[in-house]
Amino acid sequence: MMRKLLLIIFSVASFAAASAQDVRPRIAGLESNEKYMSLLRDDLRLQEREDSLKNRMGELREQFRRSDGAEAVDPNLILSLENQVFDVRNRRGHIAAQVNVIEQDWVLNNIGTEVGAEASAVSEVHENAVPESSKVRNLIYNLPFVRNLPEGDYAELKRAQSRERLAERIAGEYKVVYDSLVETAAAYSSAATEEEGARLFAKYGVGERMAGALADSLATVWSGVFDSKSYAYGYLLERLEREDVLEAGERYFSTRRGDASSEYGRYASDALTDYCLQRTAMIEYETAIAEALELGSAADSLRRVLRDGTTFDYRLPAIAVEERLFLDYAPIQFASPAVYSAGNPIPECRVYDRGTIYRVLLGTFWSKQAVSLFKGAYPLSFAPMNGKHLYFAGGFETRAAAEEAAEMLRKHGFKRPEVVVWRDGEYRNLATDPEPAERTVYRVELYGVQVLPESVRDIIAEHAGGCELTRVGDGEFVVGAFAERSAAEALADAVRAAAGDIEIKVEEIAAQ
Repeated sequence: MMRKLLLIIFSVASFAAASAQDVRPRIAGLESNEKYMSLLRDDLRLQEREDSLKNRMGELREQFRRSDGAEAVDPNLILSLENQVFDVRNRRGHIAAQVNVIEQDWVLNNIGTEVGAEASAVSEVHENAVPESSKVRNLIYNLPFVRNLPEGDYAELKRAQSRERLAERIAGEYKVVYDSLVETAAAYSSAATEEEGARLFAKYGVGERMAGALADSLATVWSGVFDSKSYAYGYLLERLEREDVLEAGERYFSTRRGDASSEYGRYASDALTDYCLQRTAMIEYETAIAEALELGSAADSLRRVLRDGTTFDYRLPAIAVEERLFLDYAPIQFASPAVYSAGNPIPECRVYDRGTIYRVLLGTFWSKQAVSLFKGAYPLSFAPMNGKHLYFAGGFETRAAAEEAAEMLRKHGFKRPEVVVWRDGEYRNLATDPEPAERTVYRVELYGVQVLPESVRDIIAEHAGGCELTRVGDGEFVVGAFAERSAAEALADAVRAAAGDIEIKVEEIAAQ
């Protein structure tokens, strides 16, 4: 009876091919709970909706990849679908939380009677024989636990067993949110407009907060499970005078603690790292207990879990997304006829509250000027300052690019083009008010791999000298900044030698 109950409780139902009317309970006994069944039906409908949206997104992305330009697919349509998927996942998350509560309450209210019935049957077996309870696959429902643990401690162990399933579900939800964050970060890095970027950045912030909350919940739930199980197993083994198994358990946990300490800070979540490694150690410990107590079914079940993998890979690369400023960088070009006219006047210069942009000052005048004065150059802008009108050309990310553009304008007949800059909204003419000299730093960029191999991470740790490793997009990582180009090149050469399939570049960047 107990085996049947546990198989029902912990089986994973597949609803993808079922209709909302054919949905089945994940736990036998909850068929008559209308709220529970209604939640499952709602979740199925949302899953079907999510699958449909993701299929449509896949079609649009493939169409976008095959097209000659962005005009073929409206990026706002893809963004709208992504937002809809995000909303559906949020709604499914709320449903999952309600379903979990109902299932946990049912388990805690019903599982004790089943254990008692099975314990009564087992108690008739001769003490020196292999107990009939060795047929119970779930370790803690075997006879040695029923007989040797105080009633309160045994009840707490059963609660811990139930909450272990909750921890597993939280870890799974974290992975879902993490995957969504990776998708959102990649979409944000390629957003074409400020409006689209703002929407994606806000979405990323929501997902980041969700991931943090899930990681905190995982740490809390798993810590309670770990403490309760460790105490109960220690009490049982001391009572049975099995110091050898206690010592084996300590070895398992010590090894995993060492693994965890070397992994902290390397991946997306230390809480997930702790959970995955400690859970592995706990299953190793439980396997040793089952073997020592000759609980054959439980030992086989636990060994199968270890063989098949105790959980998904915790080595999820950290995601770092910095808010993009969407400054209007644009090279200077010439057109005939001119882009600007009486019907399309030169626009006023946009000043950004944050970020740095260089432009080339073409001249300062007491009044607005005719567009013909600027020889067909574009893009142009003007700004009223101190009662005068200043006219600018282009927009550049670096001073070097602006200087190059100024030289090009001189060759086109402009008498005195000057490089100017706005830093966080503050204007400076570098020809009359120079800034402190810029210094050059370097970074190593790695492309074309979703997860960096451990060998590459070890090389980075050895050669990077404290520089940060950051994921900046889908399959893109950055290491830096390096004060010397030679140090960046040395790291790039070492990674190339170890992983020739990774594309690597050393980039020069300016810093104040």
